Amino acid sequence: MKTACCIAVFLCLPISLFAQAVVESAIITAGSATAAGGASGVGKSIGGVFNSLNKTLSKIKDGAPPAASPEKAEELVSTRIAAGEPAPEVAKRDPIDISAIKPGMKRSELIERTGNPSLKITRNDGPAFLETMWYERPGQPDTVIQLKNGVVDRVEASSK
Repeated sequence: MKTACCIAVFLCLPISLFAQAVVESAIITAGSATAAGGASGVGKSIGGVFNSLNKTLSKIKDGAPPAASPEKAEELVSTRIAAGEPAPEVAKRDPIDISAIKPGMKRSELIERTGNPSLKITRNDGPAFLETMWYERPGQPDTVIQLKNGVVDRVEASSK
């Protein structure tokens, strides 16, 4: 009986495990071959990208300015000015009167007095909806205003 058990454990079990390993190996090989066949066009695409990059760099090397060079930008601006096109509007940056902003002021009134902030972060903090607005103005300390549920909660001016 011991001999039969030893044969079963040391001979039959490894043979069955080898058979399973062969099947799994064949499945993996087939999957990788299928994936490699689908990716055959990737090499051509990458080659095309490097080819166009090489052409662009060779133009720069020969002395021709690239399409987005500062010389082209100046030429474009001067052409627009000569054509009489209006200049683009610049955002209004009036100084902020911090003393006029009081806790309890509504968001709409705040935006009407100060304009849009330079940076705004909005988050939901449980039952409260918090907004933090930063205003940067030249020659003036940065102003941080925190709103809670659409009402000014805190106003701070940072020292530069």
